[in-house]
Amino acid sequence: MSCTPSLSEEPAVSHLSLGGVLSDIEPYLPESLFGEECRRQMRRVADSLPVRLSSFWGFECRLGEPELSSDILFEIKKETSGPDLLAGEPPSDLDGLCASHPAWGKFRSLARDWATPGHPWNRDIRNLWLEMDLARSDAESVLRRPNIFFGPTVNTPNERICSLISELMPLFERPASQARAMREFFDCMPGKAGIFQIGFMLDRPDDDGMRLCVDKVEPEEIMPWFAKLWPSMGPDEAESLKCVFETVLPLCRSFNFGFNLTYDGADGAFGVECYEDWLDEDPAQWRPLLGELARLGLCLPEKAQGVMDYAGITALPLSKRIASGVIYLNTYRKIHHLKLTVSRGTLTQAKAYLAVSRPGLPLDMFGMVRMASGVSSDADRAAGQSWSIQ
Repeated sequence: MSCTPSLSEEPAVSHLSLGGVLSDIEPYLPESLFGEECRRQMRRVADSLPVRLSSFWGFECRLGEPELSSDILFEIKKETSGPDLLAGEPPSDLDGLCASHPAWGKFRSLARDWATPGHPWNRDIRNLWLEMDLARSDAESVLRRPNIFFGPTVNTPNERICSLISELMPLFERPASQARAMREFFDCMPGKAGIFQIGFMLDRPDDDGMRLCVDKVEPEEIMPWFAKLWPSMGPDEAESLKCVFETVLPLCRSFNFGFNLTYDGADGAFGVECYEDWLDEDPAQWRPLLGELARLGLCLPEKAQGVMDYAGITALPLSKRIASGVIYLNTYRKIHHLKLTVSRGTLTQAKAYLAVSRPGLPLDMFGMVRMASGVSSDADRAAGQSWSIQ
């Protein structure tokens, strides 16, 4: 009998599924960002996934559009229970998904190698992200074929990352003809820049490209690098790009780039991911950037306020602090980053990535006094600061 829940009915919320975590924070999700149908679809996705699959996940909200929809995405981190669950040990609700849907079968195959000590993927992959694009389809459809992203281990050389991508491409049926474009992209990256995330958009059959996310680019390197990426870029477009960066980058603490790599190289539309201080719990640090985006018509005022209202901490009642042999104290809601889309020198879209962090410890590592007190550590608050996704 399949373990896959029927999506024609509302599954019962269980604290043993990620739906239980979502139910805890749902009262705090701003109505200006999350509509009722959006919440219903997110519940269906979260109720299908075991709680120990991910302790760090979140939402992707489009800020300039009136529709109250959101994608939902989940990190599976190395050295947690997530990779083992995805690999099939111990049994879980993922078994039904992996048996029923080819994409999940590929995830399971990857996870088994990833969880094997000595395998190159065990060494070189830091985490996976599964993205459910609910703005494009419903829960039943996106659960069959999520998008998948890989985070290389920190300090992995670019040469090895290029080889890693080549190893992953056949598993996810990416055409080998992209190898040349990928190599050219790597060859023109500036200075100490590196790839911190690779994505395959499996739910888009017409998109054979891959997502490459680049960090450690210095501001003075941007325009010379872009001139190499797009040799045909004219002076007017270059000047427009320069104005975009002069407007946006002073308003954020750090930034990264995301590109869609096609057969012909990097697509002309790209993402700029804007970050503030992750350890600063005051959402006011985001106000200048949100205000500028509102001025540019890329963020509706009510959605800007919704982003500001999202952050907070939910203390769990004692009845929900133990699940599957793990103790959880609090659920943290934080603004992770804003992503801006730039196309041909013009800002065209803004999205907010809102994080959910629910760190836990195995029961045998946790004292009962601390469990009852509700006291959490600074390490809990710092959890998940390396999140990024296209």
